[in-house]
Amino acid sequence: MKKEYIVLAYGVIAVIVIIFMTAILKKLGIFKSADKKNQDVATKALNETKYFDPSYYKTVDAFKPLGQNMANSLAQKVKAATRGAGTNEVMIFDVFNSIYNKTNISEIAEQYYLEYSGFFAGLVATTNNMKVDILNDMTDSELSQLWAIINALPEKT
Repeated sequence: MKKEYIVLAYGVIAVIVIIFMTAILKKLGIFKSADKKNQDVATKALNETKYFDPSYYKTVDAFKPLGQNMANSLAQKVKAATRGAGTNEVMIFDVFNSIYNKTNISEIAEQYYLEYSGFFAGLVATTNNMKVDILNDMTDSELSQLWAIINALPEKT
């Protein structure tokens, strides 16, 4: 009977060790769930996309532009959403849901750069790069949602 308890105790210890090791490997990024892999793909795609380049839209023919006023307004909303402690993800999602096409992201990025690259930009804890601010403020899960919104947009309208 004692032998059975010892085997049972070793079994319980083995299960606990496996659970802890799995948690440690996930934290280290060695073992990733399918969701985490998808989030990593989305984060990498957002980081590498050309749409956040402020001059990209100037190279695209025949797309429906936002116009300077609307692009500036949307850039200000993105900045307001990422400014300070915490992020208003819903506001960022609303901005990206309100544009016509992927090329419009570049228009907003240009206005963001122009609006926030003035004399005091370097003195405050902010950047003039919309992509950097979004990537720094949102979690992988939120970036995955943002990438899904961007992917649903047409290339140009």
